[in-house]
Amino acid sequence: MEKIEKLQELLQMKNVEDVKKQFKEIANMLFQDFHIEKEGVRYDFLEVEFYFYNEKHPDFITYPRNTKAGEWVFHMSGVDISFKSEKEEREGKEVAVFGGGILVRSILKEGEKTPITGSYKCVDELFDKFDAFGSNLENFPILKPNEKMSKEEIKSCVRWIPPFTGNFDEVKKERKEKELSEKYKKEFDSGKFEELINEKYRYYRADFECMSVKNYPAQPKF
Repeated sequence: MEKIEKLQELLQMKNVEDVKKQFKEIANMLFQDFHIEKEGVRYDFLEVEFYFYNEKHPDFITYPRNTKAGEWVFHMSGVDISFKSEKEEREGKEVAVFGGGILVRSILKEGEKTPITGSYKCVDELFDKFDAFGSNLENFPILKPNEKMSKEEIKSCVRWIPPFTGNFDEVKKERKEKELSEKYKKEFDSGKFEELINEKYRYYRADFECMSVKNYPAQPKF
């Protein structure tokens, strides 16, 4: 329970002075101390991305949400393990006040050599079906502590955020920046936005480099 309680506390993102340091600590825990389990089958984390918004760390690309720490949250890009988060509505548009989440990008199924790559494929694998009557919850994925700590090396790179990084498109980039500046108005800072877009908030297992990966345009730049 100690590992679970520590991770839950980190996901609260309370009074965080060094966001990057906290991201790295959480990433290390996910890769080395935890796995996802569904129907008795283990899935290890291979690749995740961090998104977090507050006044000192205005990552405007973060999806707004109202969540408790550690909830699964679905959105247009896949599924997150959520931070404690709060949103509000301004002129009919949702904006983040605090929080964000960790996007699950790639996982490795127990007994398999080929990874499941891409956030949508991870959703399809983990959340493909549930018991409509609620009598069987084994097919619902949960985070579970590893019996033994995995000593995998962890690396980082910039996030895959089209049209900004990966599939760069100047027209779509300008359109998205305009949309965000209109939503956040006085808070929006294009310089800070660009700085955070280029932070290395994408973490992956070093052995991911040696695995057979095909047709994955978002593959980290090794």
